[in-house]
Amino acid sequence: MTTNQITLIEETILSNPNLGSTEIGLQLNVTRFAVAGIKARLTRKENRENPLNFILKDLSIEKARTKRQDKVIKELNRIKVGKTTFHHENSEKKEIIYRDNVIEEIKKSTLRSGDIYGLSAERFLTEKRIYNEVSDKFNFFSCENDDDVLYELYGNLAKEKFKMTVYNKNLSEVLSKLPENSMAHLIADYCGQLHSYYMEIADAVKRNIIMVDGIMAITVNKRISGKENIKWYEDIIALNNTETYKGVCKVENAFKIFLERICGFDYKIETYLDYRCEKQDGGKGANMMLAIIRRIN
Repeated sequence: MTTNQITLIEETILSNPNLGSTEIGLQLNVTRFAVAGIKARLTRKENRENPLNFILKDLSIEKARTKRQDKVIKELNRIKVGKTTFHHENSEKKEIIYRDNVIEEIKKSTLRSGDIYGLSAERFLTEKRIYNEVSDKFNFFSCENDDDVLYELYGNLAKEKFKMTVYNKNLSEVLSKLPENSMAHLIADYCGQLHSYYMEIADAVKRNIIMVDGIMAITVNKRISGKENIKWYEDIIALNNTETYKGVCKVENAFKIFLERICGFDYKIETYLDYRCEKQDGGKGANMMLAIIRRIN
């Protein structure tokens, strides 16, 4: 295929987003597979340049998926899904269910040094396990803007002589200033709602601030507060309302589709966990979701 033919196909795709690959192929006398391949390349380029627009706009250009894209959809059926109940941040079950998964995926990585950023709790239990069980060569960074938590975190770091740089800022402020390949892993234990954090998550993926083979562990709350936010989840679901997602709640549905969209060709969803947190006094806590994605390109 000549450069002129490729350019003509690209121009036709961009000016006729509602035409399928077969229709464009017949119009330009090329195979539908050639058109689908160029569509995929254009989509990938657009996703890299601005994943937020890619997520929220009409994706009719993607109706003809490549085999690779279909594989990503089918992969969602393979993703490890667990429903469980565990207690407070310091409980044995959170240690087993949540941290074990994060540690397991970090252990699979070839990275044994570099920077790890996150939202550490007062006792920084995840970071200590990474240091003790994976490698003592990592540098740890945390963001905390709650003064009470910050002072307790400082006190515990001093008592245990654990080295960690703590920023009295939001995680988004720190991540936005980091260049490509600047960290080994990101532990984004937000615990808030997805619509509040999707922009910084997508931006981190778009700019590849995590090194190849590094992971991003994302924890969000499985609920929506505020009627004005419901449309965001409905818009995400509308991008790919297939049978794969039937039977799950709106937030879980949107979370999976959001992850699929931002992962594209460069990231892989390793783990998805749906769990119920409980309060320290034994009362019912929030429904939560954890996803772990790995950069593969």
